[in-house]
Amino acid sequence: MIAFSQNAPSDKVEAMLNKGIFDNIFHNFEIKTVSQINPLDIINEHWDKIKVIRFKRKVKSIIDCAKSFELIHDKYGSFKTLLSDIPKGLKSKTDVESFWKGFNDLKKIMGDVKMPFFRSSTSLLHLLLHIGFPCIKPDLIVMRVAKKIGIVDFEKGERNLLQSVKVIQLYSVDKDIKPSIVDLYLLIYGGQRWAMQFVTKSFYENKR
Repeated sequence: MIAFSQNAPSDKVEAMLNKGIFDNIFHNFEIKTVSQINPLDIINEHWDKIKVIRFKRKVKSIIDCAKSFELIHDKYGSFKTLLSDIPKGLKSKTDVESFWKGFNDLKKIMGDVKMPFFRSSTSLLHLLLHIGFPCIKPDLIVMRVAKKIGIVDFEKGERNLLQSVKVIQLYSVDKDIKPSIVDLYLLIYGGQRWAMQFVTKSFYENKR
C-alpha cells in the first residue's frame, strides 16, 4: 500500500510488484529481517528497479513499518490481536459503535509505536478496507458528494471524513448492503471516471 501511495502510477507500481521485485528486495516482508535493513543500502543498490514508487523516503517508511510491527508483536503478541475487537461485519448500530471504538484504540496504538502512514486515519481506514473490514476510504469525489447531500458541512478535514464513513456505515446497516457498495454509488453520482462505466450516459443527462 505504501508503494501505491502519494500518486505513484498504479499501473507501473503493480507491474513492478507482479515481477516480484519488491518481494525480493524486502525479503518477502519478513518483519525481523526487514527491520534490520539499512534504507540507504536499498536505495543505492535497487532504486532504479523500484523508482516507480516516486519517493525514496518510502523505503525508510517500509522498514520503519517493520520496526513498528516488531514493537506490536513484543507488546501484544501480533497485529491480528489488535483487530479482534473490530467487527468484520456490520449488522446493527452497536456493531458500528464497536467498529469505531476498535478503530480509535488501534489508531492510538499505531501512534504509540510510531507506525508510518498507518497511524493516520485515512491510511488506517485504507488498511482495514484492504484486509476486509467494513469501512471505506472516501476520496475527494465522495467527500464532495457527501457535502452536497448533507452528510457533512465541509469536504475537507479529518472530522468530516470520519463522519462520512460512519454515516455510510449506518446507512449500509439500514439497507443491509456493504459500505463499499454505498461508496460506489457515491462515486457514480459524483462522476468518478472509473465508476461511470456502471451507468449509461443518460444517467448524467437526467441528473442535470
